[in-house]
Amino acid sequence: MSYLVRWFPAFAAALLLSATTSAQPIPQGRLTASNGQPANAFGRTLDLDGDVAVIAASTGLFPYVWERIGGSWQQVTQLDPGESTSTVAYGYSVAVSGSIIAIGAPESPQAGPRRGSVHIFEKTGGTWTHTAKLTVDENQTDDFFGGSVDLSGNRLVIGAEGAHVGAGQVQGAAYVFVKGQSGWAFEDKLVGADSTTYDNFAQSVAIDGDRIAVGCIGADNGQGSAFYDAGAVYVFERSGNDWLQTAKLVAPTLFQNERLGRKVALSGDTLAAGTPGARVDNIVRRGAVDVFERVGGVWQHRSRVVASDGIAEEGLGQQGLALTPERLYVGNSGHFVDGQGMGSVYSYQRDAGGQWIQNSRFEAYDGVPGQSFGIWVGASGSTVMVGASTHDASRGAVYLMFDGMIFKDGFEAIAP
Repeated sequence: MSYLVRWFPAFAAALLLSATTSAQPIPQGRLTASNGQPANAFGRTLDLDGDVAVIAASTGLFPYVWERIGGSWQQVTQLDPGESTSTVAYGYSVAVSGSIIAIGAPESPQAGPRRGSVHIFEKTGGTWTHTAKLTVDENQTDDFFGGSVDLSGNRLVIGAEGAHVGAGQVQGAAYVFVKGQSGWAFEDKLVGADSTTYDNFAQSVAIDGDRIAVGCIGADNGQGSAFYDAGAVYVFERSGNDWLQTAKLVAPTLFQNERLGRKVALSGDTLAAGTPGARVDNIVRRGAVDVFERVGGVWQHRSRVVASDGIAEEGLGQQGLALTPERLYVGNSGHFVDGQGMGSVYSYQRDAGGQWIQNSRFEAYDGVPGQSFGIWVGASGSTVMVGASTHDASRGAVYLMFDGMIFKDGFEAIAP
């Protein structure tokens, strides 16, 4: 059963937010950039860890750092890499872990013709400072190094879905860096044991402690064109300074063009993978998210979650995906509500039998058609942020949710 969030003023409690750096807190459930302009697309990508969020706008613009200070989310700075970003996909991907932020620039000309880089910022003395620019010597034209990034503690995994591996064009690879006493150092290069040409290995990446998940949408799983682009997720575990492939996860039943692994999220022994091409109840590209769990040392397919009201060509699993120990959130920015493309976020929860079941669906409290609500989702603990990059003439916005609640005009409303 699914529920649409409704508003119950009797449960109201004020929430103070800020959209400016100097910040007199203002009551609203939506974050906007203090210097936002039309077509900035604030909220296009984002990540959240505790009381820190990094929110990107159009590539080439400086991403924003927001911090929760005294219960109020405030914009504190923008992340300037100290070099031109006018022709760079700077901010195409972002990640935050504690006092470290990584910003992907997968077409950085400063690293060579269309060769990517990742910029590191660290908070010291209360200030976010640019501390490193990461590249790899083997970068090739159009390898898209930095197209995906994720952080866990002092480790960073970087996807390069276009990387050539030997003779394998656009096979893809992921690179692991670790921060030590002397700074950031390359630790390992990850390639799927059976990945091959045009697999786009590492279009998506996720890291949690000593485990990494890598999405590979082009995998045909050794079965040729009959299962072209069925997709897979590769799991790697750390052993010393080496990362070893320990599993390859695929859907229980393979179909062509499902593209499992378009997005990946990892939390402990649970892994979620977007499968936007999934055919559900014979509906083409309705989309789904496949959830795997590691039980007794073995990964098992646990659930294929779908939108209860999904329709053809919506491609659930293509966009926002966030996983916490208790909840799974999936965005669908083109979802139609009452005949209009409002966008939605679906919430799923593990039931007593271990299956993941949809328990809520959320829309923006002031939503309008075409604002891309759900294009990106970030979650940490019970706090969830939802990007709506085409809100207000594509200035963009990010909406705050809290577990089973969403904020409206300064008040929190509890789902029935």
